Amino acid sequence: MLRSSLIMIVAVCSMLVSFPAMAQEGTKPTSDATATGTTPKAVEPAPAVAKTEPVAKPVAVAPAAPEKKPAATAPVKNSGEVAVKKATPASGWKVIIGGFVRGDISYNSGAVFGIESPLFALAEGASADAQDKGLDFSARLTRISLNALAPKWNGWQARGYVETDFFGQFPNSGTNARQSMLRMRLAYVELAKKYTTIRLGNDWMVAAPQFSSCLEPFNMWGQGNIWMRVPQLSVRNRIPMGKMFRGELDFAVGHNMGNDGKNDSNADQLLMRGMGENSGLPMVQARIGAGFKIGDAAWSTIGFSYSWQQLKVSGTADATTLFDGTDEEKVTSSFFAVDTQIHAKVGTSTVSLTGEFYQGQATAAYWGGILRPVTFDNNTLTVKVPESRGFFADLKVKTALGLTIFAGYGNDKITNDDEYSGAGSPINNTFMYGGVTYALGCKKKPMAVLGLSYGNLKTEFKGGAEGSAHLVHAMMMIPF
Repeated sequence: MLRSSLIMIVAVCSMLVSFPAMAQEGTKPTSDATATGTTPKAVEPAPAVAKTEPVAKPVAVAPAAPEKKPAATAPVKNSGEVAVKKATPASGWKVIIGGFVRGDISYNSGAVFGIESPLFALAEGASADAQDKGLDFSARLTRISLNALAPKWNGWQARGYVETDFFGQFPNSGTNARQSMLRMRLAYVELAKKYTTIRLGNDWMVAAPQFSSCLEPFNMWGQGNIWMRVPQLSVRNRIPMGKMFRGELDFAVGHNMGNDGKNDSNADQLLMRGMGENSGLPMVQARIGAGFKIGDAAWSTIGFSYSWQQLKVSGTADATTLFDGTDEEKVTSSFFAVDTQIHAKVGTSTVSLTGEFYQGQATAAYWGGILRPVTFDNNTLTVKVPESRGFFADLKVKTALGLTIFAGYGNDKITNDDEYSGAGSPINNTFMYGGVTYALGCKKKPMAVLGLSYGNLKTEFKGGAEGSAHLVHAMMMIPF
């Protein structure tokens, strides 16, 4: 009897000891294991520097056969794209949503044309609207993007990209300053394979592709930097020539940017056609360049580009049909440009030097020539075309601590002002700037980006008048 009792006690004790061990095997993963499955958010890239989009890490799961993922594809460079985060559906498509929320405060000491991003300073003593000088608050640069990548097929990667901000028109309302409208920035479809990228849609023009580091939204328009987003078909090639060099060959044909659309209420006219569209010919651009690497820094480049389009004067809102068939009927809008961007690492910092020079005529559609338009006289049937040249140089130093320091200078000038410009017209525009930005948090995943800059804008007018303004700009940006 005693023997049987001892056997039962030993059996019960063995069962009690085994229960804690079973509970230990069923516990949840540790917090460290969960953290390794967190998908990192991407950093908003500088406008002129292409960034590599981060690839989402797999989330830790219970032991099971892992699902096979499609091969990740390298993103195509685009200075205007917003950094984003990825979500990969089971179908193999990659849906990319991203952008940033940005608030800006700007102060202009003098009267300027365009308070949020001044084009030129008004002449001293000239009458000006009070809102064109003083203090301004804005959130219109807030940006949203959507990117969809299809699974690869036969080596080709297809994707669609849409990017918007709130720099559209203001509604006809007394509260319009806080109700700015949504605007399409970029919208295109893309096919990419190895070294070739084909795009169709609204995209950055291939000529004169560089940007400065200034905080002003219109990035030195009429101050030496020409740029534009244009509906177009483009083919862009990056041809390897060893590990440290590559050839760059870009070509585009697109919508003629006449910069003079009619304000026509004709209900049958879906597209407000101006002197560019009425020419019946497209815009044509090409760029040839060389890429090279300095150490392990990003690709540097130097390139030469040309842009051509034809304008038809009788297509403007104010010209008469008397210009039809005359020697003055058609005008060429064109420019030649040289651009460069050089990256080098100095210690733990990255130094970038960006520059661009252009020379051309009737370049207002691309923010050149201080936006001076083609003028004409219906009585004498004569046309005057503004000729201009401009340049900018930008130096940026990005440190490992998240601090970026930048400075630059730009100039845009009408070179035939003796025969083109009327009295009081701006003929020489200069902008000098400098500032800092600071990324809070990890450099690969900032919580926020702060920026502060100072600029000095000077404008000369035909007849001897001058204008100037001191510009102070602050911003805060939260990427998502």
